Amino acid sequence: MNLTMPRVVLFWDIDGTLLLTGRAGIPALEGAAREIAGREVDLTGMRTAGLTDGGIVSMVLEDLGVEPTPARVETMLRSYEDKLPRHMKEADTGQVMPNVRAILDSLAERDDVLNLLLTGNTEAGAAVKLAHFGLDSYFSGGAFSVDAAPREEIAPRGRALARELL
Repeated sequence: MNLTMPRVVLFWDIDGTLLLTGRAGIPALEGAAREIAGREVDLTGMRTAGLTDGGIVSMVLEDLGVEPTPARVETMLRSYEDKLPRHMKEADTGQVMPNVRAILDSLAERDDVLNLLLTGNTEAGAAVKLAHFGLDSYFSGGAFSVDAAPREEIAPRGRALARELL
């Protein structure tokens, strides 16, 4: 094995790039909303692509007429993260995207490549999804959605992490 330092940093998104969850996050979000707002909500028609977990939670709270304060968003995100593993196990339509495992296996053999995550998922949510499909060992860290912070803050955190690790 070559002991060179990584020279190439690859940033990976999760949903739709590495894997599909079969929308397992939707029932986890519904349960978290029920817990926080105290009423039923149907999110099956909600479009979540491109949104951060914090942004999704803020939208759900607003739709329920509940002010998305930082404390509420954080509480609902933690509830969602607690519920996600069970819903990942129950979902039967999730999958690793074609060729992803082979690509990651090939990259894992190289010392000059650093694989990092750059995703709108929370760190805990990302960990659940990756572990469910056995992809967690391929990544050296990442930049994630932090509560209700805007998506634009994620990439600069990823760049800072890459500099730190190189």
